[in-house]
Amino acid sequence: MLETIEAKARFLKHTMGEVAVTSWLNSVMQAYGALAGMADQSARQVAEIKHHQAKVLRTLGRDSEAEELFQEVVASYPLNDAKLQLVRSLGLRPEGYAAAKQYATDIIAAKLEDAGVSPSLLLALGDTLNLARKTWAGELLDQHEEMFLGEALCSAGIGVPQGYHSLANFVRALIWHAPERVEGVLARLPEPTPLMLDDDQSRGAYAEIMMIAAQASENETYLSQALQAFETLQSPNAYQRRKWGETLYRLDRFIDAEAILETISDDPGRPWLAHNLSQVKLALGKLPEALALIDESVTAAVGANERYRSSFLLQRIKVKRALQLDASADIAEALSFTKHPGLRLPLKTGVHSPILKRQIYAAPPTSVVRIASG
Repeated sequence: MLETIEAKARFLKHTMGEVAVTSWLNSVMQAYGALAGMADQSARQVAEIKHHQAKVLRTLGRDSEAEELFQEVVASYPLNDAKLQLVRSLGLRPEGYAAAKQYATDIIAAKLEDAGVSPSLLLALGDTLNLARKTWAGELLDQHEEMFLGEALCSAGIGVPQGYHSLANFVRALIWHAPERVEGVLARLPEPTPLMLDDDQSRGAYAEIMMIAAQASENETYLSQALQAFETLQSPNAYQRRKWGETLYRLDRFIDAEAILETISDDPGRPWLAHNLSQVKLALGKLPEALALIDESVTAAVGANERYRSSFLLQRIKVKRALQLDASADIAEALSFTKHPGLRLPLKTGVHSPILKRQIYAAPPTSVVRIASG
């Protein structure tokens, strides 16, 4: 029953959209009470029911209720899937960093002890840690990165879609934190085959890896491979279409990029979409539109999105300079938000480093973690 509810929700999301999913899930919430009332359940079964109910609450936007229920689950039974959900939610705010790190450590320990951590769960944890590498997760990744990376490479090699998805997260993180290592990871990437890339998740992730490879090596052959992969997607989601548009932008196909990006409706990813559109509008000389769009991105770069503020401010600086407006306040603010030399150099000098010739940014958490299982 639990898996059936999840499967139908995924089907409705794919075929009818988020509104249909929300409406249907609200109509079946009573199922969890009925399941919980069944007699002779094990402690694990009780925990599984609450875990799935908490995931539905999160999908419905009832985040605080969901987190409380996940906490209730792990207090009564060491369910690693629920611990992963807590890593994701607690890891988004500073006061939760210590608890998130402890739950992540628990899952890693269970994996090392061969205590029931599936490859899918481990990949999902690796994705989450990569998103938090600059805050609380860096030490854990330094210690166990080869375990996560090896699992992702193995999964991709046998055609598991989540493998390419996780590899994209690793390469996206490395381009900022250790760009010299990107080529080494690419060298270990399994050669794609039609069987391995027979679904949109794998193909879209492979395309993004090629995008990032181009950024690391200044090799436009990778961009051509990325574009080819994007063009074969059957039903690309909003994130994939945005990356498709970004690839076209990086190939200087600005009108094509504008055509794709302007068709995307993506409320959770709107700050990044507005940023990409601002880049395209600037390249096309549509300066007032470029400024309005990047203003939107900067305004949204607060709270969990604050990590992107300096990147968005850099784009606003470019637009203001094109408009011959004073950008000194933006420069000062952007420098205060980042210690990354790849951002600080162009902010201070106006000279773009290779890493920022065409900027790539990590996906917002909601675009990544909810794809993964668990």
